[in-house]
Amino acid sequence: MKIHLPNNFTSAHRAMVLRFMQGKPVNDNQRATQLEAFDRLHRATAGSTTFADFYACVVEEPSADSFIAALLEASDPETAASTLRQKVTQRIPARLRQAGCDNPYQTPEFYLLAYCLYWWYAFTTGYTFEVVILRDLTDSGVKFLAHDLRKRQERQSPFDLVVMGFTGDLKTSTYFLHAVRSRGLPADFYITRLYRRFDKERLLVVFLKQPVWDAIDGEVLTTTLAALPDVLPAVAEIEHDGQTFIVVEYKEWKTRILKHQHRKGGEK
Repeated sequence: MKIHLPNNFTSAHRAMVLRFMQGKPVNDNQRATQLEAFDRLHRATAGSTTFADFYACVVEEPSADSFIAALLEASDPETAASTLRQKVTQRIPARLRQAGCDNPYQTPEFYLLAYCLYWWYAFTTGYTFEVVILRDLTDSGVKFLAHDLRKRQERQSPFDLVVMGFTGDLKTSTYFLHAVRSRGLPADFYITRLYRRFDKERLLVVFLKQPVWDAIDGEVLTTTLAALPDVLPAVAEIEHDGQTFIVVEYKEWKTRILKHQHRKGGEK
């Protein structure tokens, strides 16, 4: 199988792919380069197909539906996800060989294997987070509309859910703000996790565009993305890539949404 890597896939990108495969931790700058590396590999080719299409056909399409179905049935999705993910991860090298990749552990085929492992991990991590959040919103009594995760076509819809008429997406970390594929940030709000370095905790937060905040508003404190962990639980306002976001802790956002929905539901 002939592998062709993009011209803009640099030695720095190669190093970050290797770091991922070795299971080594990365700092913020390295993580950004790593994300960029795997984004650029979308355009790499294996034979006559792109890495993106190869992954979809060989890894995701045969595995996604059963993974999500089992996740939705699990009493503890986060615990179940690890075992469910690993079952497919262990089969990926064999699937690559069946598809014509002679030695997935030798370069340049190694980059195809890394690409498939990375995006399967991203897929399973992302949908585990989504199942947990949607289940929590349901249990909390928040009214929302969401796509049907059991249907592939609906999973590919542009937004994950709608609350109070506003579109929302669920992201596992704030790195979605820097991802090439999320340029423009079209959703009205984003539920995500913010890493707090001083105690190594992850906070659930919501990034809101101004119209969403206007519907449930209050006082805000102007700050920066880097300083957010020090500002929370105060409601913060930041500028990012020319856009203004109001950032509020997830529990506080739920409280405000529920108050708004109850008030509207009680109006005659």
